[in-house]
This record gives sequence, structure tokens and C-alpha cells, in this order.
Amino acid sequence: MCVVIIVESEHIPAMCASITQAIHERKPFAMTPYVRRQCLPSRFRTPQEFFDAVGARVLTTEGNPRYCPLPKHEILMPPVEWLGLETWQSCLAHELLHLSEVVYRWHEPSWKTELRAEIGQSVVEVLVGLPPCSDHTNIIKWFGRWEQEITADPHLAMTATSSAIEGVKYLIKRACFEQSPEQKETEAALMEMFETAKRELAG
Repeated sequence: MCVVIIVESEHIPAMCASITQAIHERKPFAMTPYVRRQCLPSRFRTPQEFFDAVGARVLTTEGNPRYCPLPKHEILMPPVEWLGLETWQSCLAHELLHLSEVVYRWHEPSWKTELRAEIGQSVVEVLVGLPPCSDHTNIIKWFGRWEQEITADPHLAMTATSSAIEGVKYLIKRACFEQSPEQKETEAALMEMFETAKRELAG
């Protein structure tokens, strides 16, 4: 059984302060001091074993990594050779956080969904033993907006971090087949919508 305590509650304020500081200093997020790797069963402590267990629909195609929302509900990834294995896996973690948005009804502006996904990606990297992603293109793109928003709303880091942690918990529970009844219901509804959309498109 997966005991999903990714970050001890007493460490979350320090984690959020670290994220806020990283945004102001334009640095990548450093999650290692806060994330409990032992919350994963040992069989998931390599990246590919974990991603395979999550079981998301991942297709290989040309172009940048991206999550395609409903009705597709799938992730498009370039060939591994384009990015290198570790960067490819970090990008997949990022897109899996986007995939979890629909389950948690995280309907927010792009700058906010990207902050959540970057935090979640950094958490997953620690959990599965990936080094921090060396490609900082996305965070460099958003640093200015994040700094503007986090200055206006001091609680933003807490909001995004809390949702990111829930998103990672969803991925772990999905990998462990331990989704809650509510999550299973949501997932079933998503798949029903997907099948309906496919029939209508074929139709």
C-alpha cells in the first residue's frame, strides 16, 4: 500500500519560502531537502518504472512536449534522442502534472498552471531519482510573470505547491492503483467524455 506523505506538513512553509526565493533569484526549484523519497515503493524508484506504472497515454511525435486536453487527454513527446533520456523524463513528469489538472479541476491561467507543473516536476524528479532538469527554457520564460504575481499575492507559492503535491499524489496513487472513489469517478467520466467525443468526430 502506498503511504503518500510526499512532504511533511511542518516542512511545507520552508518549501514554499524556497520556491518564492528561487523565483526572485531566477533559479531552478530545489526540492531535495523537503521531499520524502521513501513514500514510493522501491519498484518505482527508477523514472521509467514509475512512468510506466502511471500508465498515461504517451505518443511520440515531432514538436515540443505537450499535454493535449480533452477530448484527447494524452501527452505528446518528441523522440528521446531529441532531448536525451533524463531531460525527456523530466519533461514527461511536467506534462503528467498538466494531465492531473483536469482531475483536480485546476482551471487556471497558463502562467499559474506552468508554476504548478514546474513545482510538481521538481518533486517527481526527487522521488524517482532524476537529477534536476538541465533545460531551463520554460522557467526562464515564466520567471518574470511569476515574480510579478508572487509579489502581488504572497500566498501564491502555497497555493501552487499544495496543488502540485496533490497532483503528484494522484500520479503515485494511479501507479499504485489506489485512487480514491472520487478520483476513479472523475477518471471514468473523463474516459466517457473521450469516447463520446471520438464517436461524434467519427460520425
